[in-house]
Amino acid sequence: MPVLLFLGLVLLAACSGANTPTACAEVRMVSPTQPFNPSLVTLKKGGCIEFFNADQGVHDAVSVPSTPAALQFSTRRLNGGERQRVVFNLAGEIEYICTVNGHAQLGMRGRIVVEP
Repeated sequence: MPVLLFLGLVLLAACSGANTPTACAEVRMVSPTQPFNPSLVTLKKGGCIEFFNADQGVHDAVSVPSTPAALQFSTRRLNGGERQRVVFNLAGEIEYICTVNGHAQLGMRGRIVVEP
């Protein structure tokens, strides 16, 4: 019986620890006339954002052209209720917009700060 208890504790210790993935930040796409929600996300290098389209219309998230090439990203066009996860492996600041039908001009913009 003590051997089973010991093995159980070893298994429990192996299942917890530094390799446990952290949850992604969620950014909601609410309306073409509103910024991404939240409009500013700060995360550590290797962190991720899950973009969620909470609107009925189609939206995407695309880094602006002035973003350094190594930091650029884009999601596919997401229909209402769809999600897409993006991992950020390099430190830097990224401005991004929705490129659908002038949504950026209506205010659908955001900013990501990836810390080292």
